[in-house]
Amino acid sequence: MRKLLSVYLCFFLLFNLHAAEIKWLDETYKKVYRIDTQTQLLEQEKEGVNPILWQKAGTIKMIGVNEYDLSTPLRFVCLQADQKYIRYLLADCTQQVYQFDFERMLLERIDDTFYRGYNCFSVRFIRKGEIYSFGGYGMSRSNNLMTYYQKVTKEWLALTAANDAPKSISSGLGGYNKEEDIFYSGLNVSISPSENEGKHHYDAYFYAYSFKKTLGNAWA
Repeated sequence: MRKLLSVYLCFFLLFNLHAAEIKWLDETYKKVYRIDTQTQLLEQEKEGVNPILWQKAGTIKMIGVNEYDLSTPLRFVCLQADQKYIRYLLADCTQQVYQFDFERMLLERIDDTFYRGYNCFSVRFIRKGEIYSFGGYGMSRSNNLMTYYQKVTKEWLALTAANDAPKSISSGLGGYNKEEDIFYSGLNVSISPSENEGKHHYDAYFYAYSFKKTLGNAWA
């Protein structure tokens, strides 16, 4: 029994010694950053050096960050918030939402979601202070889901359109135009193991989803 407890303790310590890494490309500062959750160290890439060398940018504080949720390597998408020093860091495939404050040097998880695996490589954007995620890929199939993050409930909610969305919003081109308040998507690929013998279907068309109520929150 004592040997069994010793083995268990060794595995437990080894697991907890594993530091999770959060790395992202910051388009505002034009640099790549990374955070080591074990040392709580923020590093930035050293300019003009290839391969990348890292230099210390500071020590951070963390709130609600659980290394178990980051145990596997994750791709992070960085979105610039309305506030100058705030970044939203979205863990791909999971819908986990982290907020990093460069001014306060604070990393905080701000969602309560448990979604996994359906929205890999979805199109994320910010509209009027809210985070949106359209489409993606997971569980061997593409999707056309439209969701947004609600800060009050700390959850992702579905967005309902007045008409049908494209069959897939995945592996194509997509983006949000702030001035027009329209999301554009095109050249998407749809795939499902239960349809079309699992073959890829390429959609050559472009679509536009208008958020304007005068147009009925509809696809065109």
